[in-house]
Amino acid sequence: MKRNLVRGLSGIAALILAIGVCATVICNRYEGSVNAALGIQTGSVAGADAEYVYKTDYTSDGRPSDDGMRALIADEDAFNETAMEESAVLLYNNGALPFGSETKNVTLLGRAVVDPVYRCTSAGPTIDENRVIGLADAMEDAGFSLNQTLLDAYSNSSTARVSGSTQDIGEESISFYTNELTSTFSGYGDAAIIMFSRLAGEGIDAAKTDADGVNQLSLHDDEADLLRLVKSYKDSGTFKKVIVLINSAYAMELDWLYDPQYGVDAALWIGNPGLTGFTGIPDILTGDANPSGHLVDTYATDSLSSPAAQNDGNNAFADNYRTYAVYAEGIYVGYKYYETRYEDLILGVNEADSTAGTFASDGAWDYADEVLYPFGYGMSYSTFSQTLDSVTWNDDGTITAEVTVTNTSGPAGKDVVQLYAQTPYGDYEKGALVEKSAVQLLDFAKTDIIAPGESETVTITADKYLIASWDSTAHEGEGGYILSEGDYYIAIGDNAHDALNNILAAKGATGMYDEFGDSATGNAENAALHTLDALDDETYRYSEETGEAVDNKFDKELFASDYNYYYDGAITYLTRQDWTTFPKNYSDLAISDRMIEIHSGDYYDELQALLGEPEQYTLSTPADTLFIEMKDVGWDEDEKWTEFLSQLSVNELAIIVDDSWGQAAITKISKPANYQCDGPDGGSTKYKYGDKGNNTTYVGQGTMACSWSKDIMERRGYFLAEDAFYNNTSCTMAPGVNIHRTPFSGRNHEYYSEDGVLSYIMGGVQCAEMQRKGTVAMLKHLCANDQEANRRGLCEFMTEQTLRESSLRGFEGCIRVGGAGSAMTAFNCIGVTKVSSNYALLTEVVRGEWGWTGFFDTDANDGVNTPELCVLSGIDEFCLTTNIYKEIASSINAGDDKLLGALMETNKRFYYTYLRSNLINGLTVSSTVADSQPWWRVTLVTIDVVFAVIAAAGAALYLFMYFTKRDSLGKRREG
Repeated sequence: MKRNLVRGLSGIAALILAIGVCATVICNRYEGSVNAALGIQTGSVAGADAEYVYKTDYTSDGRPSDDGMRALIADEDAFNETAMEESAVLLYNNGALPFGSETKNVTLLGRAVVDPVYRCTSAGPTIDENRVIGLADAMEDAGFSLNQTLLDAYSNSSTARVSGSTQDIGEESISFYTNELTSTFSGYGDAAIIMFSRLAGEGIDAAKTDADGVNQLSLHDDEADLLRLVKSYKDSGTFKKVIVLINSAYAMELDWLYDPQYGVDAALWIGNPGLTGFTGIPDILTGDANPSGHLVDTYATDSLSSPAAQNDGNNAFADNYRTYAVYAEGIYVGYKYYETRYEDLILGVNEADSTAGTFASDGAWDYADEVLYPFGYGMSYSTFSQTLDSVTWNDDGTITAEVTVTNTSGPAGKDVVQLYAQTPYGDYEKGALVEKSAVQLLDFAKTDIIAPGESETVTITADKYLIASWDSTAHEGEGGYILSEGDYYIAIGDNAHDALNNILAAKGATGMYDEFGDSATGNAENAALHTLDALDDETYRYSEETGEAVDNKFDKELFASDYNYYYDGAITYLTRQDWTTFPKNYSDLAISDRMIEIHSGDYYDELQALLGEPEQYTLSTPADTLFIEMKDVGWDEDEKWTEFLSQLSVNELAIIVDDSWGQAAITKISKPANYQCDGPDGGSTKYKYGDKGNNTTYVGQGTMACSWSKDIMERRGYFLAEDAFYNNTSCTMAPGVNIHRTPFSGRNHEYYSEDGVLSYIMGGVQCAEMQRKGTVAMLKHLCANDQEANRRGLCEFMTEQTLRESSLRGFEGCIRVGGAGSAMTAFNCIGVTKVSSNYALLTEVVRGEWGWTGFFDTDANDGVNTPELCVLSGIDEFCLTTNIYKEIASSINAGDDKLLGALMETNKRFYYTYLRSNLINGLTVSSTVADSQPWWRVTLVTIDVVFAVIAAAGAALYLFMYFTKRDSLGKRREG
């Protein structure tokens, strides 16, 4: 009996030991994540008493404090309110808004009113329940009396939104609205406010077919039933007006807003309001704030009608293992498709009136049928007029436009000046297959508040580079950016369609119409003509930063972006020359053995051969230069950098490639531990001061872009950097910079726009402010992370023009204009070459052409290709890893000198970037840096040791008792 007890206890101890060992291995593997979750930071610095280089503005000495924390979050809450007021887009208004003083008793409808989408699902902050303000709270705080009975019924319902593999919008069925509930409407009938929401996010695209069997972005039956119910009570006089709020970062199909059967009087798009953005909504409803937001996406009648939506990456190669997406749309994403085809339709050219690509049109393609709201669309309670006073082409490569904006009627408010360009599309461009949008955004500005009858003159100075086009045939096939010969039009407009109509008027066209199909004449005076007498292929031929040639980088075997490189003529890319080339779905592509080889990363030796002879280094030299002493050493001072880095061993150089929410201290050179957090809508950690709550969740990045305000976006960067002081991080994974290739992409909420130029400008402004205040901006996710489905290893095929003018343009602005210090690569491939091992992209373009000195981080646990290949290609860190450094060090110790050279460059980029961040605050040569073990590791190891001893002792005791018993029995038998 005793022996069985010992055996049982030993088994239990062994089981606990096995669990403990597994837990120890897993926690060590994800050390940074565990520390972040527990709020642990292991590094310590003594004697960091020098004046801060980068300072918080919320204390007198620039050092964070509890009082500073409280003041900061109060300002952040107020900023969210302001951002929402400037970002919300008034879509439709028949005079129901703004509310008068008589509108006080209101019924909120739609389950989203108690379960809104504050932010979509992706890495970033957890909503702080102590600070969050919902729609009902905001309305009550503003003095409205709400139908609480209905709100309670929603709260008590078991209906729930589902964002997983079977997506469900989570709206109540019509049976939910019992007589008991509808009888409450009469007491709160001044207005019915209905809110509909949509949710997607990281790993989850909006579904083309969801749980209801329909496109997730369309109006669902439960929603239509609710609208009709409310309309019936409006007809009976119970509800005086019906207002719809669109709580979605994804471009929904909204033509039903104008359907008489639903009786909608006004609609306001609010996107993702973040923690406190809802406080801005009652201000807009009452007119205390005049809406000034404009859409950053085209809202199509049918969300499947874009060329890009025909090929969005759910196809598998013939080997049924690897997946792919074909960017057969070329540059024609969003308005660049719809507006360009519209111009050709008006001019009667290029088969624009064919039935190819028709979804909502009856017969021939018709713009007004296919498009509901154009890019840049937005209404106001005021009427503004804009006059293009002058356009000047300057010798310094810029274009200056002066625009007078006048508030001709209505209350005081802000307006947006949108500056567009049309560049020549003639015989040369057609022969060279250089695609051109009929209109493209060049720059923009937002006015101050303009009183009724008053005017403001806005001056915009735009970079002419943004209207250059990529020509893969330039310079005898070497490729490069060109400024075409011919007529250029610079125009303003209330949106992209309005600007194009102004250009068409200046060209003498007739027959134009607006987005609703009503006749439009355009205003030729709001479009200025400039003629370039000869093609210019020299201005942008060489990098301004490095002098390197800017030429085709993605037309070579290892890095080819175009599927036609491997199978000539297999893909027909959409061309403006013939709109019948509207893309088909490419569902049956083949993949060759060579393509599989490249996709698998089996080209390390080939890449080594491209890199030439390695430089020789002598490492582990005596340490006589500390981290802080390199603060003012310039990037080009190679000798000093080599001396500094040569102090380190191979292991000490390699250790920084493991990024587990940062890197540990390196005591030899007194480099403190550095920490980072995720993501674009706010930090994924807790504050270290004040109440130590979750980081602020900001109005969504894609929502805030609808402010069209550089000042607002600069403030976003400012507050993200202020947060970094108070959560003790030096790097924030923000902003997100890919485009909204289709309305369905799950990450659209944390990317700016469908347009690369808007992303270029907004990203440049935000990053510049983050970097100015000492926070390293880590861009996400370079590049073409335009869908979440199959994103790991997804092969994306596109022309080099598409890659450069669409997918890369936003990142280029963040780096060349904003000075971003870091970028996270995406899981996908350009062509069949994984982004994280794409030497052409990472090293030749981003570093060689853009002159970037920052560091690349992979996306989390990006294990498609070998670490050695990634480092040699230009990767500097591996996100959420702790042991890759051993593999890198082992290869170098085995004699891989080129890898050592790449690792030295990696360290130079790492240290150069962090020496220009808040990590250096307070450091002097006398500061003492130490590293320490987190308490959980000590605890786990102790538990493992204790139960190992118990299990071993129990096993030994059991064996002793077993053999003692057997010997005793044997002796008795012998006796």
